[in-house]
Amino acid sequence: MLFLLRCTERGKEPQASKSKLRNDIADRLRAAVPEARISFDVGRVYVEVERDITAELGRLHGVNSFSPCSVCDVDALDAHVVALARAKLVPPGL
Repeated sequence: MLFLLRCTERGKEPQASKSKLRNDIADRLRAAVPEARISFDVGRVYVEVERDITAELGRLHGVNSFSPCSVCDVDALDAHVVALARAKLVPPGL
């Protein structure tokens, strides 16, 4: 599973402050879910794991929100979205 975490930001914090928050979140996440693979982007933390960790993510201080997500190429986006929708909206066996 892949999760996108959105970090809490308060206005125009200095970059060092944002890095500290992101690193603190990553440290607490590694302590709670040692097998997690963590990567960063501007204002975002990506967490890849083999199991559902929504309970652990919900307890992380400094995380404003999180969502399960998936990766695809832009060219495949339409087909990817349709496949995800079918998996969620169509009962199995139809």
